[in-house]
Amino acid sequence: MEQAGRIFMIDGNNGLNSRYQHLLEEHGYEVFATNNAYKLIRYAPELQPGLYVVDNEAENVDAWQVLNYLASNRYLDEAPAVMLNAEASPDVVKGAAHYVAPQDADRLLEIVDAYFKGGAGYRVLLLEDNLPYSDKDFSGMDEFRVSYFKVYDPHGAKMFLQRNAPQALIVHSAEENYDKIKSEIGFKNTFYVENRNNLQKLFSFLK
Repeated sequence: MEQAGRIFMIDGNNGLNSRYQHLLEEHGYEVFATNNAYKLIRYAPELQPGLYVVDNEAENVDAWQVLNYLASNRYLDEAPAVMLNAEASPDVVKGAAHYVAPQDADRLLEIVDAYFKGGAGYRVLLLEDNLPYSDKDFSGMDEFRVSYFKVYDPHGAKMFLQRNAPQALIVHSAEENYDKIKSEIGFKNTFYVENRNNLQKLFSFLK
């Protein structure tokens, strides 16, 4: 089978074909897996992966420190990161494009396919750039019945748009950060949303 893309993974199974690795390889992805953070740092420039997957439950690995290293050294400018077994919360280190809750393997494949294969048909890309969360987060997005792909990092949003064509990009961020984010991503139909009512009006307009 033709390889669909290259992924570098810090996993929680001693680098021995974890369920996540097996799932991705079954779908044609080339996965380099290790539980040694030094190896990821050492070989990432050479392997040039299209995506990083970091398992928060990997033994003897500080996953958040790995994420911080990748972000600080601008690896994530070119390839988004997915944090496994972690949920977006006020305590997380900012930098990952996605946080996948424990045992949500199907969600991981959906994310990977969106970046490497594209064309998934999401109507909206939601950039939630407001970590840590406030009372204004959009936890009720599903009630609007609009297909959407959610990302937590502007670089991830930009890379998503290279292979997908949503109708709109909506950005939930600190107001003072919006213009910079919009300029960085460079997507024409970009809208700032502040709260649920603001979001409801936008979706009414998109319909």
